[in-house]
Amino acid sequence: MWQSVQMLFYHYYMKQRLQQHRAQHKTITLQDANSIGILFDATKEENAVWIRRFASELEKQKKHVNLLGFINSANAQEQTAYPSFSRKEVTWYLQPAHHIPNDFLEKPFDILINACITELATLEYIATFSNAKFRIAPYFENKTHCADLFICLKNTDALPDFLRKTLHYLQMIKTR
Repeated sequence: MWQSVQMLFYHYYMKQRLQQHRAQHKTITLQDANSIGILFDATKEENAVWIRRFASELEKQKKHVNLLGFINSANAQEQTAYPSFSRKEVTWYLQPAHHIPNDFLEKPFDILINACITELATLEYIATFSNAKFRIAPYFENKTHCADLFICLKNTDALPDFLRKTLHYLQMIKTR
């Protein structure tokens, strides 16, 4: 019941902010990108392992990569090797209320990848209102406001599949 009320307020605030949001997004090729932000669900350590491998691949291509993990727990105490935040740093209507996610939100990335393969409202919020020029995310019905390029996943696809497909489609994008 509480989560239903929480989501009701989240959607209300999201709708209000979307009406005023006037960001200019455009397609950026991987070749032209200098800075890449990656959002991910850091609740499971294995996700962080995959994300760090993916970031390492991008860094080999001379990309500046920033990570932001969301630990979907109110009592997350562990230190991480990457910037992260938890439910403790989220308002009751699921918006970030901490300088780490808010600073990430304000960075003008060339590309932002929301690598969360499940629906997490807090990461959706950051992806939606990010200052990134080009945003990529898994496809979820009724979530077309939070990215410019959507990667369709099958029910059996996992994070490594999403990352592989993301890199594949980024490499396919060319400018004239």
